[in-house]
Amino acid sequence: MKTKLVLWGQDENAVKVLMAIQLRSEDNQVDVWSFHGEEATNDLHKQLLYEWREGKETAFPATGYQHHEAELTAAGAILPENITPEKQELIDRAKTEWHFVVLSSKLNTVYQSELADLEEKINAMESYRSGMWEELKTFWDKVRGQMIEDNLLRDHANSLKRQVNALFSRLKELRSSQEEEFQMASREHATKIIKDLDEVDARIKKGTSLHLVFEELKSMQRDFRNAKLTRPDRSKLWERIDGAFKTLKEKRFGATQSGNSPSDRHQHRLTGLIEAIDRMKKSIQRDKDDLRFQDSKKNSSSIGQLESQLLDAKIKMIESRMKSKEDKLDNMNKTRDQVEKQLAQAQRRQEEFEQKAKDKAARAEKAAKENKPAKDADKKQDEAKSEKAAKENKPTEDADKKQDEAKPEDKEAVAKIAAAGAVVAGVVAKSDEEE
Repeated sequence: MKTKLVLWGQDENAVKVLMAIQLRSEDNQVDVWSFHGEEATNDLHKQLLYEWREGKETAFPATGYQHHEAELTAAGAILPENITPEKQELIDRAKTEWHFVVLSSKLNTVYQSELADLEEKINAMESYRSGMWEELKTFWDKVRGQMIEDNLLRDHANSLKRQVNALFSRLKELRSSQEEEFQMASREHATKIIKDLDEVDARIKKGTSLHLVFEELKSMQRDFRNAKLTRPDRSKLWERIDGAFKTLKEKRFGATQSGNSPSDRHQHRLTGLIEAIDRMKKSIQRDKDDLRFQDSKKNSSSIGQLESQLLDAKIKMIESRMKSKEDKLDNMNKTRDQVEKQLAQAQRRQEEFEQKAKDKAARAEKAAKENKPAKDADKKQDEAKSEKAAKENKPTEDADKKQDEAKPEDKEAVAKIAAAGAVVAGVVAKSDEEE
């Protein structure tokens, strides 16, 4: 979009006037140079139109013109009162476009100031920080939104884009040089933790001083959370530490249903709270660092009035944002205290319950051992009685057996005697009836 205009007009005496008009977008002012009468030559018109207007290197006349300055407003005029342009529509269109140019310039000034702060921070960095990447990305998302809405001139947008890309490239270089070193440090740290976990696993299997092993595992867990590890190393170590806790718990209290007890739920909640608190603390620290940086920049003697006003607005915004985060952190710490108390109570109740279960099982085992000799004596006594009864019944069974084994002729004699006895009994009965 052009910020220079060349056109003809005439003054109150109908004398031709050549005008060179230029917008100063940084302070919303318009400069008008008017060449009257013989000074307004065709050669000068061509020079101004094809060279000066296009931004080429050209010598602007040192004399022979009148200079007029006006503020760019929606309703106000930008030309001197005694000059009438040949094409008023060019003036009206230029005023409309130049209002957009001024707004874009102001927006570009604000963004250039923010970008200068980011550039200063990034150039001062000796190692990569992910927070700075996110800060630069947030800035670029804001600029890109203005570009999509066409609130920035193409020149302003392209300039900002080139500068942001250069800063992203610098951060990529820092990240690339740091990544290999970080991976090496992560492997060394992970190897040390795995070695310590192997020793802990061995002590858990032996089952000695398990309460000391538990405290050692808690200490290792705290160190693990603060350790700088790659994502694969962190995932692998977390599985080992979590498995060690579960094995230790089963060794101390017996197998339980994992993850459903109140203490497990409180522990999961406490773990999430601690991680959220750490993230909030880091975010507040970044705001504090940014606030110190802005304060030091504001106290600089080279700062201008406009930049000072922008810094004041930025400092207030950071302070408001930091105050909100600190309030949230206070609430999170209060919640953490409550959850820690709930966790301690749940663990105490669970330990009491598990201890009672162990005592009950021990008493049942002891009673079972004490009752076993009595049961054995009763069994032996029952076996002895059964054996004695079997011996007493043996002669009767032998007699019956001998009777069953008697000779056939003996059986026949016995049958005849029984028949004779029956006949005699009948005779006697009849004799009784006759009498």
